[in-house]
Amino acid sequence: ILTLSRFPLRVNPTMPHANETAFDIEGSPAFKLVKLANLVTQEFEREISARLDVSLVEWRVVAAVYRRGEVTAAEVAKVTGHNVMVVSRAVNRLVNEARLSRIRDDSDSRRLILRLTDKGRELFESILPMALRVEESLFGSAIPQEIIVINRFLERGLNALVPRSSFSRAQP
Repeated sequence: ILTLSRFPLRVNPTMPHANETAFDIEGSPAFKLVKLANLVTQEFEREISARLDVSLVEWRVVAAVYRRGEVTAAEVAKVTGHNVMVVSRAVNRLVNEARLSRIRDDSDSRRLILRLTDKGRELFESILPMALRVEESLFGSAIPQEIIVINRFLERGLNALVPRSSFSRAQP
């Protein structure tokens, strides 16, 4: 095993040139994190999306608004890591489905405040038990110290990426 920084590179004898190295994607922590997120997404889509007619992005918008009470689409984008255009499309659908209301801010007429409707709160409360079951299946066997380490690791990663990211900016 060769190393580049902290990530393993392995000589692969089946490659045409035995001295070439390949990034060990399956051993990469970033790959595992993305794979885990994809599997959780698939679980959501299998269990919730079709039954309740809500996308994962819409669920994340509903959860962010539920948590904060009143929030703008830009603030939801920042909280969820989605770009503003993705959030805006989800907000439009949620407003059309009467799950979310959009109200002009009295103090700044350019600012639109998002609030959950009763239908939106019902949606949140119907999905929350499933979300908690998924979290329990992921972390239920972890001891408290492991959860602290996982949270610190994730916070460091988020802090390293968020200032440079385009998550909250619209993409062309």
